[in-house]
Amino acid sequence: MKKKFPVIAIAGIAVLESAFAAGTLEIGWAEADVTPPLTKRVPLDGQYYQRLADVKDPIHTRLKFVAVAFKKGGDYFLEGTIDNECVWGPWQDRVRARVHELVPEIAPEHIFINCIHTHCAPAIRHSGTPKGAQMEKDQPDVWGPNEYADFALERAAGAFVEAWKGRQPGGIRRAIGSARIGHCRLALYADGSACWRARTTAWRCSSRSTPPGSTRA
Repeated sequence: MKKKFPVIAIAGIAVLESAFAAGTLEIGWAEADVTPPLTKRVPLDGQYYQRLADVKDPIHTRLKFVAVAFKKGGDYFLEGTIDNECVWGPWQDRVRARVHELVPEIAPEHIFINCIHTHCAPAIRHSGTPKGAQMEKDQPDVWGPNEYADFALERAAGAFVEAWKGRQPGGIRRAIGSARIGHCRLALYADGSACWRARTTAWRCSSRSTPPGSTRA
């Protein structure tokens, strides 16, 4: 039984690659900058305090919204990922509606949005939610959740439209590479110990012994 799985997988990939080579699959990518202008303070979702980047405290990494569109024959879907703590359901519905308004041939239910779950991005929940109300200060010098939701919405919708209109014949193939990944704030070590917000490049975070056979401290 075990020998059959690689054969099935390879055969399946071969069929897909043959179909994609014929240009039946179209793929489009787009990216939008969703970093708010540094004219007001930003309440960081998940940290519950406000920050203002300036010359002394510059932005480390700008926030992005990445969109991709797939279409093969009459089947299609669009997917987006935003650098934010969450994707609030009503906000996703608004983005879907806006994309459909801009490109009527795209059905709202064919659009999906994910997030990277960063705690270093503006709150995007509306003030109608408990957390949104907590961060909505109604101050002219603060990016409230409602305001940022409107700001990010137009850019996310624009990225989807650009990805859709920029589709080109493409395909999916196997590849080997490296990717940065996140990790849980509770680091678990090889010796069974764990530590909150600890380094993942060390075997331990306290005076506990290192794993058997290891010389690393």
